[in-house]
Amino acid sequence: MADDFESRVRETGLRLYELIEGETPSVFKKEYWLGKIMERCMKDNAFKVEMFRFIDVFPCLNRSESVAKHLREYFCRPDQDFPAALQWGLRHVSPTSMAAKMAAKGIASNIEITGKQFIAGATPQEALPVLENLRSQGMAFTADLLGEAVISEAEAEKYQGRYMELFDILDEAQTGWGPVDADSGDLDWGHVPKVNVSIKPSAMYSQINTRAFDYSVDRAKERLRPILRKAVGIRAHVCLDMEHNDLKNLTLAIYRSLLEEAEFKDYPYTGIVIQAYLRDSEQDLKDIVQWGLKRKQKFTIRLVKGAYWDAEVVWARQKNWPAPVFTYKHETDANFEKLAHYLLKNHKGLRLACASHNIRSIAYVMELSKELKVPQEHLEYQILYGMAEPVRNALKKAGLALRLYTPIGKMIPGMAYLVRRLLENTSNESFLRLSFKEGVSREELLKNPLDLLKQKTPSPDSRMEAPEYGNKGPFLNEPLFNWAFSENRKGIEKALKKVRKEFPYKVSLFIDGKKKKTEEEIQSTNPNDLNDVVGISASAGEKEAEQAVSAAKAAFSQWRDTDPKERAEYLFKAAAQARKMRYELAALQIYEVGKNWNEADADVCEAIDFLEYYGREMIRLSSPRRMGNVPGEMSHLFYEPRGVAVVIAPWNFPL
Repeated sequence: MADDFESRVRETGLRLYELIEGETPSVFKKEYWLGKIMERCMKDNAFKVEMFRFIDVFPCLNRSESVAKHLREYFCRPDQDFPAALQWGLRHVSPTSMAAKMAAKGIASNIEITGKQFIAGATPQEALPVLENLRSQGMAFTADLLGEAVISEAEAEKYQGRYMELFDILDEAQTGWGPVDADSGDLDWGHVPKVNVSIKPSAMYSQINTRAFDYSVDRAKERLRPILRKAVGIRAHVCLDMEHNDLKNLTLAIYRSLLEEAEFKDYPYTGIVIQAYLRDSEQDLKDIVQWGLKRKQKFTIRLVKGAYWDAEVVWARQKNWPAPVFTYKHETDANFEKLAHYLLKNHKGLRLACASHNIRSIAYVMELSKELKVPQEHLEYQILYGMAEPVRNALKKAGLALRLYTPIGKMIPGMAYLVRRLLENTSNESFLRLSFKEGVSREELLKNPLDLLKQKTPSPDSRMEAPEYGNKGPFLNEPLFNWAFSENRKGIEKALKKVRKEFPYKVSLFIDGKKKKTEEEIQSTNPNDLNDVVGISASAGEKEAEQAVSAAKAAFSQWRDTDPKERAEYLFKAAAQARKMRYELAALQIYEVGKNWNEADADVCEAIDFLEYYGREMIRLSSPRRMGNVPGEMSHLFYEPRGVAVVIAPWNFPL
């Protein structure tokens, strides 16, 4: 049975390849500037890095001299060996020279043309002819206004206004549109609105943050309500888009919460995105599907592979977190098919938007939908505007319901999107690159990804085993909490309540193994509420300082003769205890010092790092090292304790 299904998937994939008829995506056509640059990027990773960095900064360069200066800095450094043609004659000329200015203008013009390859227009009005042209060719669209990740409330308000303007423009225009692939009525294919938009939550609230989870949900909903209300009024589809993994759970919560409101609970034209490259995407999908089935909510799930893989991996490495994404492409492909199967099995009330350029993935969904007898109104296919034109045309020839994800925006907010598209096209594992540039055989590209995975070692799980601590392994920085996980948020919230019940803490001095009280005391208050006493501490004076130094001197000889590994073990045990009490220690800092969650957690982690690092240093320095190899001479470097030292901890490091 499985072999028979795989044969049908293969046959369908081959038919789609036949419909391509030798076409090449425009991004790979060498007769264009973009095609030449992409060709070089795929051959030379160093050039690729510099080119994408330059493109990212380009919109901020408003003079030809600035463009020329940056071109020299990115491509004409002495340590670089790029071909002269890719240095545009700038290596030996001044950025202010006429030759440099002419070269800069040419580069600027080509980058702007490249932007138009992937972005339909700077404004909705400018993009309207592009959208109407797509519809005239029998393709629907979803419009995405670039400029997410706003940094001020004024910017968020403006972004909301842009969507309201977009709806006004599209609503007026749709009165003159006939439905796509439908004989009559006002709905494309007979069952979905003509106007379709995608919105990213990070554009709705400038301070959106997983640490303030519920508050962020409420603030984002405040700006989304008028947009969704407008969509209901003109009968438009609204899809809440996914971004980085950090905002994934917030986005899901915003969507569910908004659709549970009485005003919107019966509106059938909304959607959410699931990213198959995330390791926890299966559980997310099951949760949202079961939520919808339980509420009899009609909605669309756009199933994508994911567009932020490089960034997710880099951020995880920076923070010493396990990567949230699959590290092998075949794992993502296999998971995409697994999620598509679950969606198509539960198609009642749901629509699957299969968003992929991978012919194998598309063929799988096509055949599975037939096998499960999924009505065609529950399925559509999506392609990115400006990419994979041969695949797009093949799907159209095959008679499939096709929608193009179409970005709209100016150059500066569009750069992040443009760089993601360029990264995607030049990736070593890009399906488009393998198909149209590297010439990998169709048979190979249509293989079941599960079979391909058997040839690889499984990638590490997202929840890796905890690293070995103490003297068992190399030093690793203590990973900060990832507040995207609800268990971490619940942990700190619980700790805040727990330590609050113990106020005020009574803290004595500890000298010569004994607790000591003092006549004078220090009262520590919560800087957010000066009537809230966090703790009362003994206040050491000259007498107590003398006692502490005397006790340390008396213990010095015994401590000096203690095995360094045993001494280090005290630090490792302290680190283990701090790790065990991590939530409580962070909660105390939040109350006593006024630190936010991130800073308090980082402070605890730094204290653990100190204990772990210096314990290892003690062990390292305790081993004598031979110095030199002079015949007849044996010289060793070793360290010995010198005596009592006093440490005054900085005020900004309360732990």
